[in-house]
Amino acid sequence: MSAKPTRIRLLVWILLNLFLIVVILYLLSSFNIWDGPNKIYNWVKQIFKSKEVITKKIEDPLLLKEEELKKWEMKLKEHETLLKVRELAINESNKSVNQVMLKLQQKSKQLRDQEIKILARQQESENEVKNIKDLAEKLRSMPPKDAVNILEGLDSILIIKVFRQMDKDAEEAGTSSVASYYLSIMKKEKAQEIFRLKAKLPVDDIEEDTNSQEE
Repeated sequence: MSAKPTRIRLLVWILLNLFLIVVILYLLSSFNIWDGPNKIYNWVKQIFKSKEVITKKIEDPLLLKEEELKKWEMKLKEHETLLKVRELAINESNKSVNQVMLKLQQKSKQLRDQEIKILARQQESENEVKNIKDLAEKLRSMPPKDAVNILEGLDSILIIKVFRQMDKDAEEAGTSSVASYYLSIMKKEKAQEIFRLKAKLPVDDIEEDTNSQEE
């Protein structure tokens, strides 16, 4: 029975001592003699700060990785933009080259067509000269009236060319040309038309006129 009151007295004594210690510390802090509460507060604050620092250190690597990923995404977007710009530039360049090539092909075709036309005209001219020469020889070998009948059915410019060929052949052979005689026995209207054309058009104009009529 005596042990129980002893324990109670001991507990009361401890509580009284704690109360006195708290009061003394409070008085010392109030009179700025001892800065215990602030030190305790700072110590507790440092404990919480150290926890925050540890938490930040754990989170920092994740933040760095996120920032690196964002940088890489920006670089990829810039690279994609540059590739698109280059692709557009290449496409425009290809279009320009294709247009130039098309124009060159068209120009080449035009030149080729012109060359073919010139060669065809040269061939026609050579054939025409041969045909006129053959016609002049045949007409000379015919009776004059028959020859004139054939001439009157021809174009007036062609008749002039035949007469010129007859004059040329006669000059080379050293004989007289029958062209003047054929013209004298020709119908008056046809003869007048031939005289008018001979006086009006030189030899070159007659040849050009013939080519234009054939075309």
